[in-house]
Amino acid sequence: MNRPVKSFTCTPEDIEKIYNDQNGCSKWLKIPLDPMDVFRKHYPLAPSLDRLDNNQHYTPDNICLSTRFENYGFNKA
Repeated sequence: MNRPVKSFTCTPEDIEKIYNDQNGCSKWLKIPLDPMDVFRKHYPLAPSLDRLDNNQHYTPDNICLSTRFENYGFNKA
């Protein structure tokens, strides 16, 4: 089943602001995030963008930073 593609209107500055607002930690479990971890293939603690409302698009007011682990868990649960 194909899911509809959500639009993405966030800028790097938006993501940096969210990172700072979250004190460099994931939204849900407060795990410290290292932005360089996005380059580690399949690393579960790498930062991941997560939509707060999955029915909405990727906008600055509808995203947070989590870990791949958290994002995957919410996707499956």
